[in-house]
Amino acid sequence: MPIMDGFTASCLIKEDYKLLNIPIIILSARVGKEDKKRAVDLGIEDFINKLFQQAYLHYVLNKYVMNSEI
Repeated sequence: MPIMDGFTASCLIKEDYKLLNIPIIILSARVGKEDKKRAVDLGIEDFINKLFQQAYLHYVLNKYVMNSEI
């Protein structure tokens, strides 16, 4: 992202009490333990690594669509 990275954006979203119930799923080329730990520490719900299988993307997204209250 040109202005800020996904972790910074996630921090700002999580700080807004009106957005607390919105799940954040990161899609990243980084696969390191440190990034996954940082995601967990920030309250990010899921982490998808690039290159991913389409079926896995559907699986992760469906976890949150099926549990959302519309």
